[in-house]
Amino acid sequence: MSGRLGPREFSEEEALALPGVCPLCSASSGQLHVESRVVPGGTDEHSYFRCGTCEVRFLWPRLSTEDEVRFYRDEFAVFMQSREGTESLPLTAQAHRERNEALRLERMARISADLSTPKRVLEVGCASGFMLLPLQAQGHSCMAVEPSGLFREDLNSRGLPTFESVDDLVASGDFSFDLIFHYFVLEHVGDPLGFVQQQIGLLAPGGTLEFELPCGNDALLEVYKLDSFRDFYFQVGHQWVFTPQSLSWLLDKTGMDVEVGLRQRYGLANHINWAENGRPGGNPVLAAIYGDALDSAYRERLVDTGHADTLTAVIRKL
Repeated sequence: MSGRLGPREFSEEEALALPGVCPLCSASSGQLHVESRVVPGGTDEHSYFRCGTCEVRFLWPRLSTEDEVRFYRDEFAVFMQSREGTESLPLTAQAHRERNEALRLERMARISADLSTPKRVLEVGCASGFMLLPLQAQGHSCMAVEPSGLFREDLNSRGLPTFESVDDLVASGDFSFDLIFHYFVLEHVGDPLGFVQQQIGLLAPGGTLEFELPCGNDALLEVYKLDSFRDFYFQVGHQWVFTPQSLSWLLDKTGMDVEVGLRQRYGLANHINWAENGRPGGNPVLAAIYGDALDSAYRERLVDTGHADTLTAVIRKL
């Protein structure tokens, strides 16, 4: 049995359970190909498929609604620590906020919405609230959605209204927001179009929805073709891996003003570490040798050639 790309014989029972159509664009089964048989966190039944029509990659079998809720409520925080290699660090809301301060500053620099005056802000999948709590302290009216009870209870105790789901938020009152954002959340959601449309419905006129998610054209997959990265990448927590083509196909269905872009999170030293050692993490020695100019040029070339690791999207409600 192949764990990676390439042909693989399915048993008769497995063949009956294979996807009949692409769950995103409904392309026929003849357009679907096995992308990966290794799905960290999944079972032997799980595979990742690629659609030759819309270019989305998707988990199969799909997670049930119940499994999705349970995974993100009870298991996701610990699962992600194991993925990041931080399982030895304390899993507390405050420790998480401290570890992500540099990331907060980086993300704030990329937000396109005008936050110079107080705004109504919602983050979906806010984790420890490391993005929202500073905004709330600056005078913005903030709310959050976070499935993890560990983080949700902490944030509510700090006066940041935090709901388990967007459905719960909608049921609790008539809210509208000037800015809604989420980072690396859409790929986890079973119904991505419904998820985005629900948030568009919560935008005030002139409001903005901004988000980021992994890109399936990542150079480690499509250029370097590293089996070690492929076996790490297509995890059970991600039900989808989009490309610019498949994300544009999805968002065009909203009928909104949409901008889809690319950016590169990880640099040259990280990629060399994957190629040499087959695992995540950078290499400080190599990073010092390469320097900022070479690293920046490398990232820019990956964006320019369409092999970046991250998709960005901005939706404006007129």
